[in-house]
Amino acid sequence: MDKIIERKAFDSIYGSACTWRISESESPDFICYAGEIAVLGAEITELFPNESAARLKKIPGYLSQLVESKHYRHKKDKYLLKVETLTFQGSDGEKQEFPGVIQQLPKFEERTKILLQTISEKEKKIEQYLLKAKMIDLILDDCSSLFNNEDYILFYFTLTSIIDRLSIVNSPFREIFLITDHQYQKRIKIPLKLNLIAEDFELFTRALTGSPKFNDAKWRNNYFLWLGKCLRDFGYKKIGIVKKTNGAAITLGCWEIGMWDNNKKIEGYVTRPDQMPPSELISDELDSFIEWHDKNVSEFLEARKKNRCCFPLFFDTNLAFP
Repeated sequence: MDKIIERKAFDSIYGSACTWRISESESPDFICYAGEIAVLGAEITELFPNESAARLKKIPGYLSQLVESKHYRHKKDKYLLKVETLTFQGSDGEKQEFPGVIQQLPKFEERTKILLQTISEKEKKIEQYLLKAKMIDLILDDCSSLFNNEDYILFYFTLTSIIDRLSIVNSPFREIFLITDHQYQKRIKIPLKLNLIAEDFELFTRALTGSPKFNDAKWRNNYFLWLGKCLRDFGYKKIGIVKKTNGAAITLGCWEIGMWDNNKKIEGYVTRPDQMPPSELISDELDSFIEWHDKNVSEFLEARKKNRCCFPLFFDTNLAFP
Protein backbone atom coordinates (compact mmCIF):
# COMPACT_ATOMS: atom_id res chain seq x y z
CA MET A 1 0.00 0.00 0.00
CA ASP A 2 1.39 3.40 -1.01
CA LYS A 3 2.64 5.47 1.94
CA ILE A 4 0.99 8.63 0.57
CA ILE A 5 -2.37 6.85 0.55
CA GLU A 6 -1.71 5.42 4.00
CA ARG A 7 -0.87 8.86 5.38
CA LYS A 8 -4.08 10.30 3.90
CA ALA A 9 -6.07 7.61 5.73
CA PHE A 10 -4.08 8.28 8.92
CA ASP A 11 -4.76 12.03 8.74
CA SER A 12 -8.45 11.44 8.12
CA ILE A 13 -8.65 9.78 11.53
CA TYR A 14 -6.30 11.82 13.68
CA GLY A 15 -5.84 15.06 11.73
CA SER A 16 -2.71 16.37 10.08
CA ALA A 17 -1.71 18.59 13.01
CA CYS A 18 -1.21 15.99 15.72
CA THR A 19 0.59 16.93 18.90
CA TRP A 20 2.84 13.91 18.62
CA ARG A 21 5.74 12.92 16.39
CA ILE A 22 4.70 10.52 13.65
CA SER A 23 7.11 8.01 12.18
CA GLU A 24 6.50 5.81 9.14
CA SER A 25 6.99 2.13 9.84
CA GLU A 26 5.99 -1.34 8.75
CA SER A 27 3.73 -3.54 10.87
CA PRO A 28 2.23 -1.21 11.99
CA ASP A 29 2.31 1.48 9.29
CA PHE A 30 2.75 4.46 11.65
CA ILE A 31 4.17 4.92 15.13
CA CYS A 32 3.13 7.95 17.19
CA TYR A 33 5.58 9.28 19.77
CA ALA A 34 5.09 11.53 22.78
CA GLY A 35 8.66 12.61 23.36
CA GLU A 36 10.62 9.38 23.04
CA ILE A 37 7.75 7.11 24.07
CA ALA A 38 5.79 5.22 21.41
CA VAL A 39 2.23 5.75 22.62
CA LEU A 40 0.24 4.45 19.67
CA GLY A 41 0.63 2.49 16.46
CA ALA A 42 -1.74 2.65 13.48
CA GLU A 43 -2.15 -0.20 11.01
CA ILE A 44 -3.92 0.73 7.78
CA THR A 45 -5.41 -1.62 5.22
CA GLU A 46 -7.69 -1.30 2.22
CA LEU A 47 -10.97 -3.15 1.70
CA PHE A 48 -11.78 -4.54 -1.74
CA PRO A 49 -14.38 -7.15 -2.74
CA ASN A 50 -11.70 -9.12 -4.60
CA GLU A 51 -8.18 -8.86 -6.05
CA SER A 52 -9.53 -7.83 -9.46
CA ALA A 53 -11.17 -4.75 -7.97
CA ALA A 54 -7.90 -3.96 -6.19
CA ARG A 55 -5.93 -4.19 -9.43
CA LEU A 56 -8.41 -1.95 -11.24
CA LYS A 57 -8.03 0.66 -8.50
CA LYS A 58 -4.28 0.45 -7.98
CA ILE A 59 -2.73 -0.16 -11.38
CA PRO A 60 -2.38 3.17 -13.20
CA GLY A 61 -4.16 3.19 -16.56
CA TYR A 62 -5.64 -0.29 -16.12
CA LEU A 63 -9.20 0.88 -16.87
CA SER A 64 -8.03 2.48 -20.12
CA GLN A 65 -6.20 -0.72 -21.07
CA LEU A 66 -9.35 -2.75 -20.54
CA VAL A 67 -11.63 -0.38 -22.43
CA GLU A 68 -9.29 0.19 -25.35
CA SER A 69 -7.77 -3.25 -25.89
CA LYS A 70 -9.28 -5.62 -23.30
CA HIS A 71 -5.77 -6.26 -22.00
CA TYR A 72 -6.33 -8.20 -18.78
CA ARG A 73 -3.61 -8.43 -16.15
CA HIS A 74 -5.00 -11.64 -14.62
CA LYS A 75 -7.23 -14.43 -15.90
CA LYS A 76 -9.80 -13.84 -13.14
CA ASP A 77 -10.22 -10.25 -14.30
CA LYS A 78 -11.93 -11.49 -17.48
CA TYR A 79 -14.87 -12.63 -15.39
CA LEU A 80 -14.93 -9.92 -12.73
CA LEU A 81 -14.01 -6.90 -14.88
CA LYS A 82 -16.08 -7.40 -18.00
CA VAL A 83 -15.97 -4.63 -20.61
CA GLU A 84 -19.49 -3.78 -21.70
CA THR A 85 -21.24 -1.16 -23.79
CA LEU A 86 -22.86 1.41 -21.53
CA THR A 87 -25.64 3.78 -22.52
CA PHE A 88 -25.89 7.26 -21.05
CA GLN A 89 -29.05 9.31 -21.51
CA GLY A 90 -28.76 13.04 -20.96
CA SER A 91 -31.43 15.38 -19.62
CA ASP A 92 -32.35 16.23 -23.21
CA GLY A 93 -33.10 12.60 -23.96
CA GLU A 94 -30.10 12.12 -26.21
CA LYS A 95 -28.37 8.76 -25.77
CA GLN A 96 -24.66 8.06 -26.00
CA GLU A 97 -22.93 4.69 -25.98
CA PHE A 98 -19.41 4.06 -24.72
CA PRO A 99 -17.38 1.11 -23.42
CA GLY A 100 -16.91 0.70 -19.66
CA VAL A 101 -16.48 -1.72 -16.77
CA ILE A 102 -19.30 -2.40 -14.35
CA GLN A 103 -18.46 -4.10 -11.07
CA GLN A 104 -21.21 -5.85 -9.18
CA LEU A 105 -20.92 -5.61 -5.41
CA PRO A 106 -21.36 -8.85 -3.48
CA LYS A 107 -24.31 -9.27 -1.13
CA PHE A 108 -24.08 -7.43 2.17
CA GLU A 109 -23.41 -10.66 4.05
CA GLU A 110 -20.39 -11.30 1.82
CA ARG A 111 -19.14 -7.75 2.28
CA THR A 112 -19.41 -8.16 6.04
CA LYS A 113 -17.45 -11.41 5.80
CA ILE A 114 -14.69 -9.52 3.96
CA LEU A 115 -14.63 -6.96 6.79
CA LEU A 116 -14.41 -9.59 9.52
CA GLN A 117 -11.80 -11.66 7.68
CA THR A 118 -9.64 -8.58 7.23
CA ILE A 119 -9.84 -7.76 10.94
CA SER A 120 -9.06 -11.39 11.84
CA GLU A 121 -6.00 -11.47 9.58
CA LYS A 122 -4.67 -8.27 11.14
CA GLU A 123 -5.29 -9.57 14.66
CA LYS A 124 -2.93 -12.46 13.93
CA LYS A 125 -0.13 -9.89 13.73
CA ILE A 126 -1.03 -7.99 16.91
CA GLU A 127 1.92 -9.30 18.95
CA GLN A 128 4.26 -8.10 16.21
CA TYR A 129 2.60 -4.66 16.26
CA LEU A 130 2.75 -4.41 20.06
CA LEU A 131 6.52 -4.76 19.99
CA LYS A 132 6.61 -1.22 18.60
CA ALA A 133 3.81 0.51 20.55
CA LYS A 134 1.69 -0.20 23.62
CA MET A 135 -1.61 0.23 21.79
CA ILE A 136 -2.62 -0.22 18.16
CA ASP A 137 -5.52 1.19 16.15
CA LEU A 138 -6.74 -0.57 13.00
CA ILE A 139 -7.92 1.65 10.13
CA LEU A 140 -9.96 0.00 7.36
CA ASP A 141 -10.16 2.11 4.19
CA ASP A 142 -13.21 1.06 2.17
CA CYS A 143 -11.84 1.70 -1.34
CA SER A 144 -14.74 0.08 -3.23
CA SER A 145 -17.69 1.62 -1.36
CA LEU A 146 -18.58 -1.77 0.10
CA PHE A 147 -20.24 -0.06 3.05
CA ASN A 148 -21.50 3.12 1.44
CA ASN A 149 -24.67 4.09 3.27
CA GLU A 150 -27.46 6.59 2.78
CA ASP A 151 -29.33 5.67 5.95
CA TYR A 152 -26.79 5.14 8.74
CA ILE A 153 -29.26 3.59 11.19
CA LEU A 154 -30.34 1.00 8.62
CA PHE A 155 -26.68 0.32 7.83
CA TYR A 156 -25.83 -0.12 11.51
CA PHE A 157 -28.71 -2.48 12.27
CA THR A 158 -27.96 -4.57 9.18
CA LEU A 159 -24.25 -4.80 9.99
CA THR A 160 -24.70 -5.64 13.66
CA SER A 161 -27.34 -8.29 12.92
CA ILE A 162 -24.64 -10.22 11.04
CA ILE A 163 -21.37 -9.65 12.89
CA ASP A 164 -20.24 -11.21 16.13
CA ARG A 165 -20.28 -7.98 18.11
CA LEU A 166 -18.09 -9.33 20.91
CA SER A 167 -15.33 -10.19 18.44
CA ILE A 168 -15.18 -6.46 17.67
CA VAL A 169 -15.57 -5.20 21.24
CA ASN A 170 -12.91 -7.59 22.56
CA SER A 171 -10.52 -7.14 19.65
CA PRO A 172 -6.93 -6.49 20.78
CA PHE A 173 -6.96 -3.27 18.74
CA ARG A 174 -7.67 -0.15 20.77
CA GLU A 175 -10.23 0.94 18.17
CA ILE A 176 -11.23 -0.26 14.72
CA PHE A 177 -12.07 2.60 12.36
CA LEU A 178 -13.98 2.04 9.13
CA ILE A 179 -13.58 4.79 6.52
CA THR A 180 -16.38 4.68 3.94
CA ASP A 181 -18.89 6.84 2.03
CA HIS A 182 -22.07 8.40 3.37
CA GLN A 183 -24.86 9.42 0.99
CA TYR A 184 -22.36 9.29 -1.91
CA GLN A 185 -21.19 12.76 -0.90
CA LYS A 186 -18.59 12.57 1.82
CA ARG A 187 -16.13 10.23 3.44
CA ILE A 188 -16.87 9.32 7.02
CA LYS A 189 -15.04 7.45 9.77
CA ILE A 190 -16.92 4.97 11.93
CA PRO A 191 -15.36 3.84 15.22
CA LEU A 192 -16.85 0.37 15.38
CA LYS A 193 -16.10 -0.34 19.03
CA LEU A 194 -17.63 2.94 20.16
CA ASN A 195 -20.87 2.29 18.28
CA LEU A 196 -21.26 -1.14 19.86
CA ILE A 197 -20.45 -0.18 23.43
CA ALA A 198 -22.71 2.89 23.20
CA GLU A 199 -25.64 0.67 22.26
CA ASP A 200 -24.95 -1.85 25.03
CA PHE A 201 -24.37 0.92 27.58
CA GLU A 202 -27.68 2.56 26.70
CA LEU A 203 -29.78 -0.62 26.71
CA PHE A 204 -28.32 -1.99 29.95
CA THR A 205 -28.76 1.43 31.55
CA ARG A 206 -32.43 1.49 30.53
CA ALA A 207 -32.97 -1.99 31.97
CA LEU A 208 -31.14 -1.23 35.22
CA THR A 209 -32.65 2.19 35.92
CA GLY A 210 -36.11 0.89 34.98
CA SER A 211 -35.90 -1.91 37.53
CA PRO A 212 -37.76 -1.57 40.86
CA LYS A 213 -34.39 -2.31 42.50
CA PHE A 214 -33.22 1.13 41.40
CA ASN A 215 -35.45 2.66 44.10
CA ASP A 216 -33.21 1.13 46.75
CA ALA A 217 -30.46 3.62 47.68
CA LYS A 218 -27.82 0.94 48.43
CA TRP A 219 -28.51 -0.75 45.10
CA ARG A 220 -28.50 2.58 43.28
CA ASN A 221 -25.16 3.60 44.82
CA ASN A 222 -23.62 0.45 43.36
CA TYR A 223 -25.24 1.00 39.99
CA PHE A 224 -22.01 0.92 38.03
CA LEU A 225 -21.05 -2.41 39.60
CA TRP A 226 -24.34 -3.83 38.36
CA LEU A 227 -23.67 -2.33 34.93
CA GLY A 228 -20.15 -3.78 35.01
CA LYS A 229 -21.47 -7.23 35.89
CA CYS A 230 -24.03 -7.01 33.06
CA LEU A 231 -21.32 -6.14 30.56
CA ARG A 232 -18.95 -8.80 31.88
CA ASP A 233 -21.62 -11.53 31.83
CA PHE A 234 -22.66 -10.35 28.36
CA GLY A 235 -19.11 -11.12 27.23
CA TYR A 236 -17.09 -7.90 27.56
CA LYS A 237 -13.42 -8.14 28.53
CA LYS A 238 -10.86 -5.56 29.68
CA ILE A 239 -13.23 -2.65 30.11
CA GLY A 240 -12.43 -0.17 32.83
CA ILE A 241 -14.38 1.90 35.31
CA VAL A 242 -13.50 5.47 36.28
CA LYS A 243 -15.02 6.84 39.48
CA LYS A 244 -15.57 10.55 40.09
CA THR A 245 -17.35 12.54 42.77
CA ASN A 246 -20.45 13.10 40.64
CA GLY A 247 -20.64 9.77 38.85
CA ALA A 248 -18.68 7.09 37.07
CA ALA A 249 -17.74 6.04 33.56
CA ILE A 250 -17.03 2.95 31.52
CA THR A 251 -13.82 3.12 29.51
CA LEU A 252 -13.01 1.03 26.47
CA GLY A 253 -10.04 1.74 24.25
CA CYS A 254 -10.00 5.47 23.59
CA TRP A 255 -13.57 6.21 24.69
CA GLU A 256 -15.12 7.17 27.99
CA ILE A 257 -18.89 6.78 28.34
CA GLY A 258 -20.29 7.81 31.68
CA MET A 259 -23.14 8.98 33.81
CA TRP A 260 -22.46 12.30 35.50
CA ASP A 261 -25.16 13.78 37.75
CA ASN A 262 -27.60 11.19 36.35
CA ASN A 263 -26.95 12.26 32.73
CA LYS A 264 -25.54 9.75 30.25
CA LYS A 265 -22.99 11.08 27.81
CA ILE A 266 -19.84 10.27 25.91
CA GLU A 267 -17.34 12.13 28.02
CA GLY A 268 -14.66 12.21 25.38
CA TYR A 269 -12.33 10.67 22.90
CA VAL A 270 -8.65 10.58 23.78
CA THR A 271 -6.25 10.30 20.87
CA ARG A 272 -3.20 9.61 23.01
CA PRO A 273 -3.41 6.54 25.26
CA ASP A 274 -1.16 8.20 27.83
CA GLN A 275 -3.85 10.85 28.37
CA MET A 276 -6.64 8.43 29.27
CA PRO A 277 -7.79 8.78 32.89
CA PRO A 278 -6.58 5.99 35.17
CA SER A 279 -9.17 3.25 35.57
CA GLU A 280 -9.63 -0.10 37.23
CA LEU A 281 -10.66 -3.18 35.28
CA ILE A 282 -14.30 -3.94 35.94
CA SER A 283 -13.41 -7.57 36.61
CA ASP A 284 -10.96 -6.51 39.33
CA GLU A 285 -13.55 -4.14 40.81
CA LEU A 286 -16.24 -6.82 40.87
CA ASP A 287 -13.95 -9.49 42.27
CA SER A 288 -13.17 -7.27 45.23
CA PHE A 289 -16.81 -7.48 46.26
CA ILE A 290 -17.27 -11.11 47.24
CA GLU A 291 -20.96 -10.67 47.97
CA TRP A 292 -21.51 -9.73 44.31
CA HIS A 293 -20.28 -13.03 42.91
CA ASP A 294 -23.67 -14.72 42.99
CA LYS A 295 -25.73 -11.72 41.93
CA ASN A 296 -28.04 -12.71 39.10
CA VAL A 297 -28.32 -10.31 36.18
CA SER A 298 -30.14 -12.69 33.82
CA GLU A 299 -33.23 -10.46 33.72
CA PHE A 300 -31.12 -7.57 32.41
CA LEU A 301 -29.31 -9.79 29.89
CA GLU A 302 -32.67 -10.98 28.55
CA ALA A 303 -33.95 -7.41 28.32
CA ARG A 304 -30.81 -6.45 26.40
CA LYS A 305 -31.31 -9.22 23.84
CA LYS A 306 -34.86 -8.09 23.07
CA ASN A 307 -34.01 -4.48 22.28
CA ARG A 308 -31.88 -2.52 19.82
CA CYS A 309 -30.83 1.11 19.54
CA CYS A 310 -28.42 3.13 17.45
CA PHE A 311 -26.49 6.35 17.86
CA PRO A 312 -25.22 8.16 14.73
CA LEU A 313 -21.62 7.90 15.88
CA PHE A 314 -19.84 8.59 12.61
CA PHE A 315 -17.69 11.58 11.79
CA ASP A 316 -16.58 13.55 8.76
CA THR A 317 -13.04 12.58 7.79
CA ASN A 318 -12.23 16.28 7.36
CA LEU A 319 -12.80 16.80 11.09
CA ALA A 320 -10.08 15.48 13.35
CA PHE A 321 -10.67 14.11 16.82
CA PRO A 322 -9.08 16.19 19.60
